[in-house]
Amino acid sequence: MIKVTRGSEPAVLSTNKATWTRELLAAVDSKAKRKIQGRYRRRSVRTRLESDFNGKCAYCESRITHISYSRIEHVLPKQLHPDLTFEWTNLVLACERCNGSDAKATNDPQPPSGPFVDPTVDEPSDHLNFVISNTVASVVGRTPRGVTTENLIRLNRWELRDYRSLQVRKLQVVAVVARTDTDARTLLADACKSAAEYAAFARRLWADVLGESPPASWE
Repeated sequence: MIKVTRGSEPAVLSTNKATWTRELLAAVDSKAKRKIQGRYRRRSVRTRLESDFNGKCAYCESRITHISYSRIEHVLPKQLHPDLTFEWTNLVLACERCNGSDAKATNDPQPPSGPFVDPTVDEPSDHLNFVISNTVASVVGRTPRGVTTENLIRLNRWELRDYRSLQVRKLQVVAVVARTDTDARTLLADACKSAAEYAAFARRLWADVLGESPPASWE
């Protein structure tokens, strides 16, 4: 998970969210509620989120859009916070697994163990460590909120960690070569950019192997 700068609110939300929210809160029929609730799934909203998050899941940093359809995810669940259903600052891009019924779903942890780390508001590295131990790349909570985020969103589920570790092992080799090779240094720098999968781990390697502070921006 890396810090993400949220873009401007799509016009369809800024223009309609107040009306949509009033209609949703006033609806009594479950079918009508579902119909109103789904209005946030506008193409312009999805397109803006895919741009802001570079087609990656806000939580696990896996790329989504080249193999599947992304999900518009509510940081605070719409089922529990219907007044935030159309709030731009409550929407992120997420993969189906992180947002699934066995992961984040409708969980809404409260302080001090919550809320979940929000990469558009929080600096994820304040709450999470990106640990590379031998051949395994793990996300480890360093604060109560970080531990909750790690565990409930299942950021170390075995399928994800296996794939992520494979990519990070490749970067470990690149990082060692990057000490003396310009091309390898460029490759590692590219892996640190916000658009790259698992950039948090690449940035960790940059600091640990090259011993350098990261640039002000990895865009």
